[in-house]
Amino acid sequence: MTRVFLKFICLFFCFSFSLANLAQANEKPAREINPPVIKTFKVLTNGRQITFQSKFIIKSLMMWTASGHRFVEEKNINQNNFTVNISIKEKIFFVMLEMADGKRFTDKIAIK
Repeated sequence: MTRVFLKFICLFFCFSFSLANLAQANEKPAREINPPVIKTFKVLTNGRQITFQSKFIIKSLMMWTASGHRFVEEKNINQNNFTVNISIKEKIFFVMLEMADGKRFTDKIAIK
């Protein structure tokens, strides 16, 4: 009789925990506190020339390929526009711009 009772207790606790996990899984996540980030720059391409335009001062720029090879790193730009001529044959790049106020933005760029 005690074995049957222990099995019943074990089954009861397993069932209770599974219901508690299901109840937690169905809860809606909390609302995001931070608003979505709005990109403050434009990327213009002309062949293998890429121009970055912003309303704000661009402090620095870093570009790397999809394979992780960093090929441009410019610091102290301090301008609203900056142009880069691409000399490597890759077609997809990633860019990180840092603005004068310290905000950083990343983007993926594809050229023909």
